[in-house]
Amino acid sequence: MVLSKDFIKIPIAFTVLLVFFLSACNDERLHKNQNEWAAIDTLKITERTHNAKVTYTDSGLLRAILRAPLIEGHNSAERPYVECPKGIETDFYDKQKNIESSLTAGYGIIYKDSKLIEVQKQVVVINVKGEKLETEQLFWDQAAKEIYTDKTVIITTNTEELHGNGMRAAQDFSSWKITNVTGVVTLK
Repeated sequence: MVLSKDFIKIPIAFTVLLVFFLSACNDERLHKNQNEWAAIDTLKITERTHNAKVTYTDSGLLRAILRAPLIEGHNSAERPYVECPKGIETDFYDKQKNIESSLTAGYGIIYKDSKLIEVQKQVVVINVKGEKLETEQLFWDQAAKEIYTDKTVIITTNTEELHGNGMRAAQDFSSWKITNVTGVVTLK
């Protein structure tokens, strides 16, 4: 049996076309998946700001300045929120623009629909009297103008260190109440 040159060209051409077609389909599918992942990432985080400084006002008065190394907005979420995954520092101000208290935390999340801010991880609040609150989770309800937690708290004043579970306070930490006191240490 003698094979013609045309007979050999057909299988070679077909093989080359088949390889090209399959690799093109594979690339198209790969690009489609990459685009889907990009779209998913875009839906998750709609805003990202580095070294941010956010000013909160109420009735035209400065109430707080929040600073964070990273702020990510999640506007497409079912319940939109802003997240500070690398921590926050916040100063709260009185009507004369004097700092009333300061807050630091390793993580923060702001729920846009409820004016509720949650901070976690080594939360510390210090007021103008020098009183210090330490806890692992704290909520700031902007509407009620209070901060609260149901977690373990340590409050240090000039004379005492108070331990307890749960606490409610004015948002400037000028007045506070521990829900369940577990111990008091008198300082010298």
